[in-house]
Amino acid sequence: MNKNILYITFAAIFLTACTRELNLTHDVRRIYENKLEKHLICTQETDIGNKDVSVLPCDTASIHFIKHTSIETYPGTLGTFYYIYFYKECIYMLDDTCSYCLNYKEELSDNDKLFLDKVKQTQTAYNYLYTLNIDTLTIDSTLLPIFKKDYGMLEQFKEYYQ
Repeated sequence: MNKNILYITFAAIFLTACTRELNLTHDVRRIYENKLEKHLICTQETDIGNKDVSVLPCDTASIHFIKHTSIETYPGTLGTFYYIYFYKECIYMLDDTCSYCLNYKEELSDNDKLFLDKVKQTQTAYNYLYTLNIDTLTIDSTLLPIFKKDYGMLEQFKEYYQ
């Protein structure tokens, strides 16, 4: 009985004393490929902040997020991975005062599925310390039906409409 307690105590001390810190990097890039003759503003809301980019007609632009996380691991485990969580993505078509927003926290509609079908995902690097994902969204005429009139854009993008 005393041997078992001694072994359990030794194992507990060993497991808690042998921790190491891992520095993880999660790198996500969204490329917007605008094949329309329209000026777009693309926005993304994430757990590490919000970013937007202006995409000129028949041009390409991108948004880039990097999240650094430090975690403590124990022997035999890799710990919990902390990825970038995307909350909302919007595309504003300035020429037509139309917009489309995808809320990632809600159930997907048919329009959302059509939108996501236009995203080409590429995981270019992955290991337990670093991940890089490059996603390309092609915005072309097949997406036009999902855009809705949005007169709130007149106030939101005052500098454009003056």
